[in-house]
Amino acid sequence: MPNKKDIDVISEVSQSKGVKVTSAEITVDDDVNSILAIFDRTGIADIASNICQMLIDVSYDNGATWVKWGGVTIAGGPYLDRTGTLVTETVYSVNLRKGTNRKIRASCEAFESTKVKIDLDQDTRKIKEKAK
Repeated sequence: MPNKKDIDVISEVSQSKGVKVTSAEITVDDDVNSILAIFDRTGIADIASNICQMLIDVSYDNGATWVKWGGVTIAGGPYLDRTGTLVTETVYSVNLRKGTNRKIRASCEAFESTKVKIDLDQDTRKIKEKAK
């Protein structure tokens, strides 16, 4: 997809229970309007409880201050969609306000020992302006 830039922010690592792994600060290109945080589910523990929490922080001043943008709790075990197909990714969308000097970082705090891999996709598709 020409309007997307994929960044591997947390390479696949084994994460121990109670440990928080945080990515490096990623500079967001000026033309990016949203980020997709993608958690790879293929290596997570097969247990029926929450595995970890993926969090996203955003900075609008080149990393001087950070805003907790949100996150998602990842449940363990296989997850099937409504057609019975195995879901291999949990995706969280982060919309960004326009500007320069923007950065983003991802983190994952483990509730159970598991494998963690997070990618960020930067979306550069133009946002349609509302008609006046």
